[in-house]
Amino acid sequence: MARFATLRETSARHAAQQIRVAANPADIADEWRLLEETGHATVFQTRAWLEPWFEIVAHNARADPVLVLVSDRASGAPQMLLPLCRRRERALASIEFADLGASDYNAPLIATDFRPSQTEFSSLWAVIRSVLPAADILRIDKSPATIGNAPNPLASLSFMRRLSLGAWNVTLPASHDAYVREILSARHRKELARKHRRLEASGALRFVRASGPNEAVIMLRALADMRRKRYIALGRRDILADDAFCAFYENLLARADMLAETWALDVGGVRVAILFGLRHAGAFHFLLSGFSDGEWASKSVGSVAADFMIAQAIEDSLQVFDFTIGNAPYKRHFGAVRRDLFGGAQALSYRALPQVAERRIKGSLRALLLPPAAARPMPGQWR
Repeated sequence: MARFATLRETSARHAAQQIRVAANPADIADEWRLLEETGHATVFQTRAWLEPWFEIVAHNARADPVLVLVSDRASGAPQMLLPLCRRRERALASIEFADLGASDYNAPLIATDFRPSQTEFSSLWAVIRSVLPAADILRIDKSPATIGNAPNPLASLSFMRRLSLGAWNVTLPASHDAYVREILSARHRKELARKHRRLEASGALRFVRASGPNEAVIMLRALADMRRKRYIALGRRDILADDAFCAFYENLLARADMLAETWALDVGGVRVAILFGLRHAGAFHFLLSGFSDGEWASKSVGSVAADFMIAQAIEDSLQVFDFTIGNAPYKRHFGAVRRDLFGGAQALSYRALPQVAERRIKGSLRALLLPPAAARPMPGQWR
């Protein structure tokens, strides 16, 4: 691991729990591993994702790790881990999840038997806040209602609000025929078939995975080239225009754990689309894509590539295809269902009060336009 800034390690007690704040991921590696392997975690809080994130992205952004570990006082068993970081943003020092735009979901790792009531977790949260390193504001964004099939305790905190931004995924059936027949609407089933036929008129279609780490990195760089002009034209932030994030994604592709993978769609031997995603716990998380412009821009190569990727996920016996965050309409065309995300902020000093107040007002206004809330899991679904 890299050398991390030496924030002062702190600890506190709360009822039946011990709270520890560590500044180096290596110091809580065993507890992290145990929670990941036996508890509930999103792919974006796994060690495979965050170890290179801390090494590369956090180091480049001068963000210090803030790892909050909650353990049972009697047994010492880890119950929850919050992988946070502290950084300076303009005049404010911020504590937030280890993300900076890379992670689509921010949530704690929790043990299977960690099921505090809303009152219990609110009390625990107050103690956690008291042992955090000095900062002006604490932010939580893109936090899902559930982690695996367990409720996310962060979503119950009083300052958290349901976001207009949603996550979208498809629960996959056992076969692609069943997916087409049962999940796609008749309209979009016909439309997708039409897009395949139109693209096939330009040449044979071939959907391939990178044969190894070297080819995967080459494909990722080609993906970055494909999307560069489009993002500039749209005035959107392109995460692949940042060298630190490029190095991070390339590191993921080179790792032996094979968390990340790249796929490409070729038409008549011409590469027209490249996809990047993560495979974890029975799900494929679709994160990045790039498409050729010019004559291919009007031939729906993105839709066809996504359909191939879903078919591949079904063939590989995955249970979920996750389009992750963003409310783009095309996700619904593939049968994706919205999952609620939550976010909020707390002022840790008077300097952050205006920003927190502004955020809450804007959040309240956006909430008026939100669809009905998704049903929360019942206690019987937590197991």
